[in-house]
Amino acid sequence: MSDLSPERKKKLIDCIDAVYRNIAETNRTLSRRSVPLSDDFAGRMSKSLNIPVTSVYFILSILSESHRIFSFPVVEEDCANKIPGIAGYVISDGHIISTLSGIYDGELETAYMKEFSAKLTSEAIRTEVASRRKDFNNTPAGRLAAISGMLRQCARTLEHDILKYGKKWQDRQFEEEIGKANIPAEFFSVRKESGSFHEEVKNCDSIKTPQKPAGQHKEFDLKSEAARGTIEKTIRVYGIEFYARTCFKNYQFALLQKIIEENVVVLPADLTLIKEVLRRVRGESDKDLNLQKYAVEINALEKCINSRLKG
Repeated sequence: MSDLSPERKKKLIDCIDAVYRNIAETNRTLSRRSVPLSDDFAGRMSKSLNIPVTSVYFILSILSESHRIFSFPVVEEDCANKIPGIAGYVISDGHIISTLSGIYDGELETAYMKEFSAKLTSEAIRTEVASRRKDFNNTPAGRLAAISGMLRQCARTLEHDILKYGKKWQDRQFEEEIGKANIPAEFFSVRKESGSFHEEVKNCDSIKTPQKPAGQHKEFDLKSEAARGTIEKTIRVYGIEFYARTCFKNYQFALLQKIIEENVVVLPADLTLIKEVLRRVRGESDKDLNLQKYAVEINALEKCINSRLKG
């Protein structure tokens, strides 16, 4: 760990424990609001703990990397429509996740029936939402479908990798994450009062490269991230849409195809989202003549995505 006084080290651990407890308590309310969302949660914890919002995200990253919680996308960032990305959080407890999965499936069916006057199963709704992700993004049904689907993914992850979600592994990994963490200089600064949470974070229009966790201000470099084997972590932190847009901005179509072929990205919803971003990029070919040089790679990537979606 970075050099910390005993007092500051205790404050860091206390803040991490407080964030985890709040997520756990919220999860255990067993309702449609049992998965805390970043647009409200980060600001609320910032105010409660009297620390900057960036420090709350730093804590969430540590909890996620030590497998104490799952962090997943609920609303995809849409700069054109001024919609910020929103994440959801759930503790890595199989019983809680299974119970919440049933609750959110039911809430999804109810919300869809109310909005479209049609009775469909949660699975059918998730399939429809995945195929029309842009239309459903940030709608009540879209949010519920995202949470419902991701809870199922969390359950599968626990099933297939149970040893990495046991307390012994979590505790060891937690100590490792704390030990190697680059503690943000502003972590211990007192949170300044402001009008809202959104005043404490940058507007989407100003974002040119993915925002690093607080305290890490190096330029985002796709090749170095890939070389260090941190692609999966990068996608978890920034979201698949931001990662895809960054790849396309740097003409790294082959890199994105590679991570799909290596099963780093497997969810139909994520593949559909990448396909949609690729479609928008192609629409810019008349403005960006460099894209014409990558026609073969673009076609290969689209073929790869379509093949995975069919399979």
